[in-house]
Amino acid sequence: MKQIIAGLNAIDFSPEQLIHFNNVSNQIGGNLVVVFLENLVSDILMIPRPYPDGAYAFNEEIDWQRLEERKKQIAIGMKLFHSTCETHHLNLLLREETGDPVADLVKESRFADMLLLDSSISNRSSLHHDTEISVKSVLHNAQCPVLIIPPQLTAIKEFVFTYNGSYSSMYAIRQATQLLEKLQPAKVTVLYVDEKNTGKLTEEKLLAGYLGAHFKNWDLAVCNGEPSVEILDFLQNRPGSLVTLGAYGRSRLSTFFHKSESDKILLSQLEYVFITHP
Repeated sequence: MKQIIAGLNAIDFSPEQLIHFNNVSNQIGGNLVVVFLENLVSDILMIPRPYPDGAYAFNEEIDWQRLEERKKQIAIGMKLFHSTCETHHLNLLLREETGDPVADLVKESRFADMLLLDSSISNRSSLHHDTEISVKSVLHNAQCPVLIIPPQLTAIKEFVFTYNGSYSSMYAIRQATQLLEKLQPAKVTVLYVDEKNTGKLTEEKLLAGYLGAHFKNWDLAVCNGEPSVEILDFLQNRPGSLVTLGAYGRSRLSTFFHKSESDKILLSQLEYVFITHP
């Protein structure tokens, strides 16, 4: 069994998300641990304190009203979690952390085979102080592979392995092959972005040997140009595809994606995105 963790917003999640995470975990052959991404991190108010001479100093105080409202919202989320598990017979473990949500999730990822996230979570304002930066921070620092799940819950019909001959791109392909072997779709495509227009596929024989050992059939698609543009264009008419990205947010030497280029693919919310760090 694999250890799978899923990050969910305790205040704003749906039973459908929970069920889908559970289904994906079951298909992979894993035990699912849910980590709520909304902890009791209190908001700070800057309170002005006047001096006799007319000057002001600002003191930090906890916004107790906001904190109490958040506690109530989290309690409602907890109740929804447990009722969903009971109604749909989901055998899930809920992990409650008390520190920073991002740091907690990164820590959990150190002891997991894979982390599941919902791509639409980055558009929700109630996650933490700066949701988008927080989610990107998780992707950048995660210590296990991350599978981003699109809001439109569709079956995985195709693996799209992005490749450019680099170690990071091959590492992502290998991790996806090993972790998602039970999901094997009817179609597997290697998408090679020939940035330098050489007309040659890097280490073609070795790549073919590896893929041939794991898949009965696979196709090769070659394109030239900017990787994020070409990959997004390739994925437009492929709903239900799972695309691999190596080394999210790392240096140009380790991957052919700038972080901003990877973001374009993540924010498209059209497909499943599998991200690894070598």
